[in-house]
Amino acid sequence: MEEFGEGLWVFEEDCLYGYADEDFNIVIEAQFDWAAPFHEGFVQVMMNDEGHFFIDKKGNNAFGAVFTDNEYFSEGLAAVATGDYDDTDDDPDNWTCKNWGFINTKGEMVIAPVYDKAEPFSSGMAAVRVGKKWGYIDKSGKMVIEPQFGTADKFSGDCAKVEAFIDKQGKIHF
Repeated sequence: MEEFGEGLWVFEEDCLYGYADEDFNIVIEAQFDWAAPFHEGFVQVMMNDEGHFFIDKKGNNAFGAVFTDNEYFSEGLAAVATGDYDDTDDDPDNWTCKNWGFINTKGEMVIAPVYDKAEPFSSGMAAVRVGKKWGYIDKSGKMVIEPQFGTADKFSGDCAKVEAFIDKQGKIHF
């Protein structure tokens, strides 16, 4: 068994991933090339021939949509990429998708896909990259802290780590 989330284990069988309950009964057959733990009733999975999408706890494609990439649901929203995948760099760690936005738990795009990368929401804020700089948006999509950082972690309460620690007003501490 791999990871656990919302009552289901991720398991691997013959290089494919599926889900089992707490008693190790298979709930969703191993069929995905990549899988993660459930968050807020959904999970992002990948099938090489279909792309990235979200499933519900019955294994159904929750929204009928396929994305270039996606992140887990947090605070009712999930970051999704709708643009092309840029794998031109020799280092796979530098491969990126463009056009990141956010969907709600109905699958509706509620924050336009205009960012070069986006991370899950935490404490009401999400880190987004514009060009090579990171800033933070709120749940309405308003840029609250302008892109100015080379790196950006999630907020934990009122602070997030960038090159230093910042508060929700963007003031640098330490």
